[in-house]
Amino acid sequence: MSKEITEELGLGKGFSMKIATGPVYGMLCGMSLELLYKAIVVAKGEEPNTNSHKLSDLAKDAGVSVTVQQVGLLEILSEYIMWNGRYPVPKKHENMQHLNDLSSKYLYDKKPFGKSYILRPNGALNWESFNMLWNEGHSVLWSEGHSVYCEKCS
Repeated sequence: MSKEITEELGLGKGFSMKIATGPVYGMLCGMSLELLYKAIVVAKGEEPNTNSHKLSDLAKDAGVSVTVQQVGLLEILSEYIMWNGRYPVPKKHENMQHLNDLSSKYLYDKKPFGKSYILRPNGALNWESFNMLWNEGHSVLWSEGHSVYCEKCS
């Protein structure tokens, strides 16, 4: 299907939808979590931190429990929100190195290969994994939104 789309759009031989859309997928996943976490804070009757895109802090503000592994994924998605889904490279080399370090740690498994190793994708940000992370926040939103709704009905 991807090949047909790239041909129909005239994107040229060798164009890869998977490579081109990966950063945008990450940015949109991150933005949806950012909005979800901020909505939870609003449902609690508090003011969300509108000056931050750091998802691990926003999850904490929202009262969403995340594992150490998920904190790493939230850090990666925060980078996608800030620059990776929009621009080919960040303004500072440190930002690219930070994302590369996080990606190596959380998105790949190291497999021995002779005296070195190779990195194999582990699926940590595939749809199923992301959906589990999102659903955790959604359940908190539902419980907060439901209690706010019930208070108004009383």
